[in-house]
Amino acid sequence: MDIKLKNIITAAKDGEFDVLIHCQNIYHSWGKGFVVPLSIAFPDAKKADLATKKGDSSKLGTYSKAEIITTSKKEIMILNCYCQKSYGQGNHFILESFKKVLKSLNTEFKGKRIAYPLIGAGRAGGSWSEISKIIDETLTDVKHCLYILDASQQSHQ
Repeated sequence: MDIKLKNIITAAKDGEFDVLIHCQNIYHSWGKGFVVPLSIAFPDAKKADLATKKGDSSKLGTYSKAEIITTSKKEIMILNCYCQKSYGQGNHFILESFKKVLKSLNTEFKGKRIAYPLIGAGRAGGSWSEISKIIDETLTDVKHCLYILDASQQSHQ
């Protein structure tokens, strides 16, 4: 896993990667955490989620996607990865759903560059040590990179 100390939204606007993935719940909740600045910068990511059925458990382990043209005129995909059934206090991150998503991404985006924040380890409540291990074990056919905002986030590793 590569690590960059940079705002992932800025990196997306600069076209530094092909695909940005983040964890999303199945209830269209975009009010807190990483999704707030993501939806401001890239409203089509939120629109892609809202086009799915709210509360549909069959979304777990899948993703919705938005094609974005960056300020650098590069096309990237933003994927809303459904790895949470609920949200709020506590651990709502579903590892099995995340593994299923990653397997699909590894095949669909083979050879591409995938970027992510501390996916699942923020408001979703998952364990970054478990999540990062699964990422490294599963994303074998893509280049992937963790973007962190500041050095204090490196302690999650």
